Amino acid sequence: MSAKGSTVEKARVDDDADRPETVSDGRILGAARRLRALSYGLEAVLYFVIAGSALAIGSVHPWAYVPLWQCAGLVFVLTVLRAAQLRALRAQLGPYRYAFQARGRQLVRDPHHYEAQGWECDLSRPLWPRPALFWPAVAFLAWALLQVVPLPEPIVHTLSPGRGHLSMAEVNAFHPLSLDAAASLRGIAFALSMLVFYVAGATLAVDFAARRRFRLFVAWFGVALALIALVQVAVRADRIYGFFAPLETNVFFGVFVNRNHFAAYMTMCAMAALAVLYRAFERFRYHLGGRPSVRRQIVALGEREGFGLILAAVPALFTMAALIATTSRGGILSFVGALGLASVAIGRNRRRLVAVIAALLVALPLAWFGLARLGDRFGQIASDEAGRTAVWRHSLASMSGTWLTGAGLDTFGDAITRVPPLALPLGASSWPEEIAAAIPAHLRIARRTPAGLKGWEWYREAHNDYIQLAVEMGAIGVAILVWALVMLATRMREPWLAAGVAGILAHATVDFSLQIPAVAVLFFVISAYAERTSSGRGAASRGAERPRAPAAPRKDRLPIPAAASRSRSTATGRGRG
Repeated sequence: MSAKGSTVEKARVDDDADRPETVSDGRILGAARRLRALSYGLEAVLYFVIAGSALAIGSVHPWAYVPLWQCAGLVFVLTVLRAAQLRALRAQLGPYRYAFQARGRQLVRDPHHYEAQGWECDLSRPLWPRPALFWPAVAFLAWALLQVVPLPEPIVHTLSPGRGHLSMAEVNAFHPLSLDAAASLRGIAFALSMLVFYVAGATLAVDFAARRRFRLFVAWFGVALALIALVQVAVRADRIYGFFAPLETNVFFGVFVNRNHFAAYMTMCAMAALAVLYRAFERFRYHLGGRPSVRRQIVALGEREGFGLILAAVPALFTMAALIATTSRGGILSFVGALGLASVAIGRNRRRLVAVIAALLVALPLAWFGLARLGDRFGQIASDEAGRTAVWRHSLASMSGTWLTGAGLDTFGDAITRVPPLALPLGASSWPEEIAAAIPAHLRIARRTPAGLKGWEWYREAHNDYIQLAVEMGAIGVAILVWALVMLATRMREPWLAAGVAGILAHATVDFSLQIPAVAVLFFVISAYAERTSSGRGAASRGAERPRAPAAPRKDRLPIPAAASRSRSTATGRGRG
């Protein structure tokens, strides 16, 4: 009798050894569902911010500022709540990976087991990710905040002798290093919002399925923007959406007030679309097997993998067509450079394939748009170069006396154009009293027209984000920028998205696209996803890419906390996932 009982017990243990650890406790399942809801909610809000900031005319007008900041606050709250829920669930289950069973009634310890077909989470991940730009961004914000702190006049004059004053009230009184504290605070609000979106993207990017959804979202949202732009080109629209006239320029394209900014946005969308296309092509080749015949390849295009490949080519075609239609020289050149960088990063055995795909996709929009118009635009480089280089020279020359601390975040216009009045030579008619009093006080009450720019009396951007940052943030800000670029370069892993990030950084040398809120939002979120894509095992080994295989029998079973072990695979599930 006892021998028979021991035999039955041994059979139960052996049968259970082939199954992964499962949890069906109602409280734990409820906590896991709340974590899932917060993750999906955060992802949805982040997508809404990306789409809304672009559709709101790039969020360049003051009426779009406050909604963008409010969305950043909502994203921050959701990120904090998600971290708190993740911490609570990890306290119950331990730092392991779990996934919902197909019916959602249990949590499975091994997310790659054939029974684990639902949402999964990795409880071993840190609660607060530390992406590459996190600490450089914190240092940047700290320095920008220090620039708006009122300091005694002697300290300000010592640190920034060329700052001068904007009013008599600043003379011999406490005042900040920034020329315009209100403008700097507005810039700080934007920078803090971008940091929140960046950290939220890094939080979501640890999940492979979330990275796949993000690439698809950016690619197809790029198609929507491309359709708007191409329709406007076809009907020769003179207003955005048919009713909105930009406040400052009529050289708009799509939903952006400047074609260069649209080109920068399309560069990132096109690289995400190429990432989707590349993965679809890899799945198609995996489906075909080794050395398929031409007939087999044609027939396979009618199957699921072939249809997916054809569908994946649509975003790449539309986004690149819209990019070429902008005739933005900086945007097109940065995209070509990004393509070259991606082909190098893909690997030697795939470079020829990438080159052929890219050449075919670029050739189709070029054949439709025509090379003549592109030739005319690129032929104007020599004449347009003089204006930009004059701005750069003037901007660098204005740093005399403020090279260490800068003029303050978002004060470039005042730093470049506002100057003290010139002292008149002896014997000349004297200035009016209010102007004469401004000379010894170094009041910036005059405005200077930059030399070499005919017809320009004032400009607000340097058309080079790096030079403008140097003018506003000084040598300290430049040091932080170098730190950030080094960290970003060493942490980038996902080749297509990383190439898109590099393309925007290259475009920033001839334009100011990163000062457009919509472009900045997508740039920082893509940077987070490009950095974290390589986390864990490669994409080819993930269950989301290939069918799951049953887990091998496990001899060593890792323990889980007692609260979870009371409900094992034999327990009755409560509720649905």
